[in-house]
Amino acid sequence: MITRLSHTELAVDDLDAAEQFYVQVLGFTMAHRTDDALYLRAAEEFDQWSLKLSVGAPALRWFGFRVASQHALDALCDDHRSLGSTVTEIDAGHEPGLGRGLRITTPDGFRLHLVHDVEEVPLSGADGVPRHPMRDTHAQHGVPPARIHHVNLRVRDVDASLGYWGDRLGFSTSEQVTDTDGSTRLAWIRRSHSTHDLALGRASSIGMHHLAYAVTDPAAVLRVCDVLADGGYADSIEFGPGRHGVTNAMTVYAFDPSGHRLEFFAGDYVRDRDRPPLTWTADAYAKAGRLWWGPLPPTSFLEHGSAVEAAEPTTSGLESGR
Repeated sequence: MITRLSHTELAVDDLDAAEQFYVQVLGFTMAHRTDDALYLRAAEEFDQWSLKLSVGAPALRWFGFRVASQHALDALCDDHRSLGSTVTEIDAGHEPGLGRGLRITTPDGFRLHLVHDVEEVPLSGADGVPRHPMRDTHAQHGVPPARIHHVNLRVRDVDASLGYWGDRLGFSTSEQVTDTDGSTRLAWIRRSHSTHDLALGRASSIGMHHLAYAVTDPAAVLRVCDVLADGGYADSIEFGPGRHGVTNAMTVYAFDPSGHRLEFFAGDYVRDRDRPPLTWTADAYAKAGRLWWGPLPPTSFLEHGSAVEAAEPTTSGLESGR
């Protein structure tokens, strides 16, 4: 029923600083601006926006998925109510370009936004020639990022979370890291055919490790570093460039002015969703999974993450997981 990751909302403490970083330096397109929020789009996205930055104490507020139909939206509403989750129905137009939606508290305590009707950017050019979003590269600067790719979350129990995301919502696991007792330490899960729409990692409390945007190719990962340094944000680059063993992607990580970690990501693989996950031991992951090559991560990478505006977890849903 869920088709893809579609949008995320982050609270930031300074909207003007966020606009300078995301729009003026990195090259996101500003689709809308209000007194307390920016709505941004990456260069190859057909949807009007994929990232909302709103004023508040820095935190992950929502992440959202597009679902296949209004019928699927109704079914997900009923299923989550039976699970005991908090479900709020939202009217069309509650955000620019979005139709009727659901706001759901997941069993872990994250706030999830589901929607079917999502308005696209205008796609008609001169003389009836279709105009793709990437035809505006002549007017773009910065990198710019190509499209939203994944959200990396921290959860208390990865196996329980997989029971929700996999068994209830139909996500498949592309790769995983298991401990000697057989429990799952990390998992990369997807509804699309790329390596992941979400990543789940074990932690003592819920949080967001990072939000990732794909860039066009490995050279664009280096371009991110140049653009940030040239724009006065060299110190924001935390980790990378390098290549992940898990997912095979080229990567670099940087912090935005509010302290949210962003990943810029290129070159992961496409694999059928019904294939069994690739499994790494904890030792193998430490040796070659986190990094196939590149500099070792700093302590901040292992310890720092964004807070989550969260509700109480739905314990019964977690206990029903595997």
